[in-house]
Amino acid sequence: MHRVSIGERTARALLNWSVWAVIAAFAVGHTERSSAAPSDPMAEQGDHVEPYVADQETYDSNLYRLPSFITNVATIIEPHASREDYINTLYAGIDGQWTLAQQVIGLNVRVNDNWFARNTELNNYSGSADLMWNWRVGGNLSGQAGADYSRSLANFAETLYLGRDLVDLTDYFATMRYQLGPRWTAYGGI
Repeated sequence: MHRVSIGERTARALLNWSVWAVIAAFAVGHTERSSAAPSDPMAEQGDHVEPYVADQETYDSNLYRLPSFITNVATIIEPHASREDYINTLYAGIDGQWTLAQQVIGLNVRVNDNWFARNTELNNYSGSADLMWNWRVGGNLSGQAGADYSRSLANFAETLYLGRDLVDLTDYFATMRYQLGPRWTAYGGI
């Protein structure tokens, strides 16, 4: 197992920050040009694209959610495992919304690069995305359709496996609302 020194970790973080800064600069420049177009009717209706990049450092004193009577984590998990750890998460994403006639589409995407200082076997890429379409046909029929996706490290409090277990979840949904009259509405959804 390769241990990452503070110097290597700093160099890796600096490289990742540089790459994300260049991507963010291009994304912000493109967003400013497209939203500043004088004949863009979408911008007048509240359309937006908001890219973001950030870094988060967290500390967990009981990473594997083990009872306090277990003192030697290395014998249970692996030789270099540690109960406590610092987790660095570099993430980037885009939040956007677009309107066309009576249709509104929303998109949120986020990708994460997660590094563990001591438990490096848990390093992973994770993320989430959701797409939602608020639709309307005429004055009486409307609804929503969309999908959600997430990829993350399984919560050690809910699983008996103490290794890198990445969980992918995908959900789809659709709803419909029909206004029958001034006081009656029919709803449906899947």
